Amino acid sequence: MRYYRISGQKPFAKYVSVSFNTLKEVFRDKTGRRGLSPENYKIIAAACRCNVSWLMFGSGEPFPDTYDVDSGAWAMPDDLQEDELTPGGMVTPHPMTFVPKIRPHLLIRGESPPFEEDEIEWFAFPSAHLAALTENLDALRILRLECDLMFPLLKKDDLVLVDCQKTTIEDGKIYVFISGRHLRVAELQKTTDGKLLVRPRNPVYSSFEVTAETVRTVGQCLWYGRVLD
Repeated sequence: MRYYRISGQKPFAKYVSVSFNTLKEVFRDKTGRRGLSPENYKIIAAACRCNVSWLMFGSGEPFPDTYDVDSGAWAMPDDLQEDELTPGGMVTPHPMTFVPKIRPHLLIRGESPPFEEDEIEWFAFPSAHLAALTENLDALRILRLECDLMFPLLKKDDLVLVDCQKTTIEDGKIYVFISGRHLRVAELQKTTDGKLLVRPRNPVYSSFEVTAETVRTVGQCLWYGRVLD
């Protein structure tokens, strides 16, 4: 949705002319069993000017060089199998997990991220990809970085995937943590006197110690993504 400069599920539903209630149920379903009708897939593909086979199954070129309807870019796949359709004629896509984006100011205040459909962004990942990273998909959150402690590995405005269940510090791992009124992302290491050593990658900053009691660990970073310069 960010590619089209759209934020939120309701504006996206309006953009693609598909019922918000329909999209909401698909976004919320984590089993991969709830899908869209073939007609809705075609409508979304046409609105987003993308390959409907890619939209449904992740196969083919996402955005063909030509967007001419007659080119077949929006045609339903000829090899669509019967077992990929539910009894109601809905297309069952490959299982996806929708990970919510958390808002830093709510984390600092100690609040849980809200889940109102029109107030939160969701990022879709293949469930099999996430299952290789963690056992609990419900504990995953997306965070946009606001600090540069880990530059150049992680840059400001990068998106990081955080496992909020992994709060036990393992040396050499990168964590999202709150210290005072600041949300930071850096490598943490336990010291012999029970403190935590914060180890930035950015040469501008030196490593520094904090007491474990003054730090609230949000979770461990598993993955990151960024827009290429």
